[in-house]
Amino acid sequence: NSGQEILGRTEKELLGTNIEALIEPEDLPIARKHLASKMAGAPRTSYEVRVRASNGQSLILEVNSRLLFESGKPVGIQGIARDITDRKEAEEALRSSERQLRASLEERDRLGRDLHDGIIQSIYAAGLTLDDCTRMMRPEPENAERRLKSVTADLNRVIRDVRQFIGR
Repeated sequence: NSGQEILGRTEKELLGTNIEALIEPEDLPIARKHLASKMAGAPRTSYEVRVRASNGQSLILEVNSRLLFESGKPVGIQGIARDITDRKEAEEALRSSERQLRASLEERDRLGRDLHDGIIQSIYAAGLTLDDCTRMMRPEPENAERRLKSVTADLNRVIRDVRQFIGR
């Protein structure tokens, strides 16, 4: 009954239907491999396979099945399938979020290196120059003025770099 609900098909539609007709073509090798495993003596097999519901939606089922025997010969397969589509989508969303987070952290590290290697060193150098200028103000006012103009130009360049760096 729940198989009917999952697949959106009636009992009449499902009775006598070859299971391979419901399985997505790309997943047929998986189903066939597990059937061969059962035929080779495996008591049970568990696997995931994608199927097409009557509304066209692709679903992911977790299938647990076993062979049915009559007079010692296999006559059919009995199994249970659980729709795990939502779980798989949630897992993929989580993996995607993890990839995005990892990329963001890598970008943050790169930005930090770029800031440290360029902008922060430039600002630090400007600060050292300003310190020198305060010592030069009285004994060498012309030299101090020249250096103040130079550091102002350097700071303006840093401001342009920061704006370009942040895309503004």
